[in-house]
Amino acid sequence: MKLLLAENDTSLSEDLSVFLTKAGFEVEHVDNIIQAEKKLCNSSYDIALLALDTPSDCINIITQLRTAQRTLPIILMATTKQSKDCIAGLSAGADDCLTKPFAFDEMLVRIQALLRRCLHNKATVRPHHLQLDWQKQLAWIGNVAIKLSSRELAILSILLTKPGDTVTKQHIAEQLRDKHHVDLGDNAVEVYIHRLRKKVEPSGINIRTIWRLGYLVCSK
Repeated sequence: MKLLLAENDTSLSEDLSVFLTKAGFEVEHVDNIIQAEKKLCNSSYDIALLALDTPSDCINIITQLRTAQRTLPIILMATTKQSKDCIAGLSAGADDCLTKPFAFDEMLVRIQALLRRCLHNKATVRPHHLQLDWQKQLAWIGNVAIKLSSRELAILSILLTKPGDTVTKQHIAEQLRDKHHVDLGDNAVEVYIHRLRKKVEPSGINIRTIWRLGYLVCSK
């Protein structure tokens, strides 16, 4: 899973990066909240750890993400003197707040618990009449099961995370590599999209090709 770490303490950020990498995360580190904002706007992450070094900027970013309906899990890291800022961050939409200094093991447990809750909340995606059940690895049209391979299911889930928006082949390939550990080229993505079209059309969903841009999921 991909994790964004925003922390300006060099020693702490290095130790956290090593610890989280060993725990199985792909860590990207930035040393200020402005760089974090750019990363969050241009890249996709599974969770973010943000230090409250500049509280107003941090809280503004959280507010923007939540206003844009971004459900990215966010954990704040604050000093004991920043309790009011931590409360403000939680009120703005952060999911948790750790007080420095904290035990890395406790931090990892909190990250895992938060990710489990988010995974449970997103376990079933239900646009229109189509349902994706990740626990059972099935897609359904009403009460009829749709037979999809694991790669087809993964690609369909990526498309459905942005209903009404064009999804590029590059984004699909990046998400497959980062979240599903699958490496596909453009031609392979096109083949799977072609297969998916035939299988999901009965649900009233159309996967349109937007020339030179990507794919758009919409109602027929």
